[in-house]
Amino acid sequence: MIRRLKIRTLVIGGCITFFFIILLVRVFWVQVMETDFWQAYAEKQWSRRQILYATRGTITDRNGEVLAMMAPAYTVSVNPKLINSLGLQEEVATGLSEVLGKNKDELVKLVNAKNKDGNFYVQREIRYEGYKIDQELSDQVEAFTQKLKDKHEIIDVGIYQSKEQKRFYPWKSLAAHVLGYVDRDGKSVSGLESMYDEELKGQDGSFEYKSDGRGITVTRADEIYNPAKDGMNIELTIDHTIQYYIEEAMKEAFDELQPISMTVIAADPKTMEILGMANLPTYDPNTYWLEDDLGNFYNHAIKSVYEPGSTFKIVTLAGAVEENLFNPEAKYMSGSIKVPGATLHDIKHAGWGI
Repeated sequence: MIRRLKIRTLVIGGCITFFFIILLVRVFWVQVMETDFWQAYAEKQWSRRQILYATRGTITDRNGEVLAMMAPAYTVSVNPKLINSLGLQEEVATGLSEVLGKNKDELVKLVNAKNKDGNFYVQREIRYEGYKIDQELSDQVEAFTQKLKDKHEIIDVGIYQSKEQKRFYPWKSLAAHVLGYVDRDGKSVSGLESMYDEELKGQDGSFEYKSDGRGITVTRADEIYNPAKDGMNIELTIDHTIQYYIEEAMKEAFDELQPISMTVIAADPKTMEILGMANLPTYDPNTYWLEDDLGNFYNHAIKSVYEPGSTFKIVTLAGAVEENLFNPEAKYMSGSIKVPGATLHDIKHAGWGI
């Protein structure tokens, strides 16, 4: 009996010793042999990198009048999980449909959205009708949200707004073809916005830091802060007042004559600086996505090729006046004119008399 107890004690002791040796070997292997790997893994788990977004530069006219700038914007999102737990699916979908102008059926799907595991999402953005909306529309969404809260006497109905920035054109369609536009994702598409995109957009910065398992920032000396570099401001030769009156005159003529398109360029004759440039039809870069006709985005002033024809006669006449070669009392027989080597006829060969 005693012998059996001794053997059992030896076996248990041997097993404990064996496992203890294995543990020591494993600890040695992890802490010494694999120290670089686990150190790098730990750094990856602790490290955080926050993007510091640069502010896009402003575009102004020659007198400092702002033509394009950054402005506050708001993105609307919903919490399907909370909305369903409160039974507000129908009210939320109907209300947001009326405020944002989004199809109600699409909103019903959104407030009932589930992930692949069959669970309701806790956050879904309303694209695109609720994406980067302006202050006025944001206020309407907030008023509707507050109305729901008061009606059901709860503090959270699952409708949220996050503050962002978007490109804003305070004069709407004024000089739209010159400026171009930036889409709602911040990508430059056309005009000067696209041509000078690198200068305007600036350079994003970053802030690298460490945090613990609960996400709390751990202050350390090796934090890396790279400040954002905001984009350059650009001043154009365009004169806002001249541009405005050009477009107003064009609208009157366009309504009366109903041409396919119309283009006007105003330039300083001494410096050839462009003081105004406009095309009709045009568009509002703030709501570019509402345009059905892609031709409205076409800048005929710089892209189309024309036969000068009669439009150039005013240049010839101006030259003759400038050189004192024009006699307003002179008379001539219309219909044709002889030039070296040929006779040029008017569209009506017989002419219109003297």
